[in-house]
Amino acid sequence: MILSFIFSKFNFVVVSQSICNETIDGCCIGYVRNPKNNICEKCMPGYIGLNCSNKCPFPFYGDKCKERCHCSNETCDVSTGCRYLTTLTAVTTGR
Repeated sequence: MILSFIFSKFNFVVVSQSICNETIDGCCIGYVRNPKNNICEKCMPGYIGLNCSNKCPFPFYGDKCKERCHCSNETCDVSTGCRYLTTLTAVTTGR
């Protein structure tokens, strides 16, 4: 039983490493190296791929491009989704 557990744990490590064969600066796909602390960090929302170099394709956005914009390409932000413009009207009164 213990031998089986050790083998399972070792097998998991090998599988995990095989996922990260394609790297830049030693970071897995979906991660980028932070030059300040030299640690691989997850891509910012709106970015994917090797070294986080690709923007989410329209109409997708957000973390790992899992969310979908329901607006035009011009108003879809790759990080936060649909941007809606608001206008403010200033009213002045004479005194």
